Amino acid sequence: MRKTFLALGIAALGGCATIIEGTTQSIRVEVVPDTGSCDVMREGQVIGKSVPGQRDVPVSKSYYDLVFSCSAPGYDPKFENLASALSPYTVASALLVDFGIVDNISGASMKYPTKVTVILQRTGSPSPGRSS
Repeated sequence: MRKTFLALGIAALGGCATIIEGTTQSIRVEVVPDTGSCDVMREGQVIGKSVPGQRDVPVSKSYYDLVFSCSAPGYDPKFENLASALSPYTVASALLVDFGIVDNISGASMKYPTKVTVILQRTGSPSPGRSS
């Protein structure tokens, strides 16, 4: 009986990231200046927007990088990439139970950082690291 409960407990850990963290997350996309906005893209498709007053962007978790295309009046446009990383819960699941299969299928095995700040340069300003 004890072995049965132990086996059921271990099996319940399968898909840890899927169960604990889910398959979507919110990313806070801050832009400097605060009048700026960003399109959030994955694989060339816009999947969300960060605009003044609404900086939290819900995204589904994925292996693919996110690309932020940001702009503001009087500033040069800028692109930033954001890669996902393996969720610690998937590592636990992979080591303990199901080799991370459930999390990989659901997409929950990967996770993006929860906050990104994109700093735009004024149009005509020298870029950092360049001398005039």
